[in-house]
Amino acid sequence: MFPGLCRGHEHLGVLAGGGGHGHALYGGVDWRHCATTLEALDTLRSRGFTLCCLEQVMESVELQQFPVDSSARYAVVVGNEVDGVDPAVVDACDVCLEIPQLGTKHSLNVSVSAAVALWHFYSKFLPHIR
Repeated sequence: MFPGLCRGHEHLGVLAGGGGHGHALYGGVDWRHCATTLEALDTLRSRGFTLCCLEQVMESVELQQFPVDSSARYAVVVGNEVDGVDPAVVDACDVCLEIPQLGTKHSLNVSVSAAVALWHFYSKFLPHIR
């Protein structure tokens, strides 16, 4: 989990993960350590989450084209800025989402990408929250 996202989750009303057992530093969200990302994905899937990988691959769905079901639960997986998401993790996810971009450089800072993706999901849930 990226430290910058640990704080942002409470503003969007979403759950955040982390690197150990206990509560997140902000907002008191329960979290637990998983030895591997694949273990974390298995846990999330067993709890009914749709696993969404934010990665540019051949089968990616453009973020704005992804139909968000306000009654569903989603987990968004992001990778690091150099290597992206591990291929085994990509394969373990239910869908890969991509933020469409113009120009020659087709990447954003990972925290910016995560924020854009989380906003997409939040904006679909917002009418049902208020």
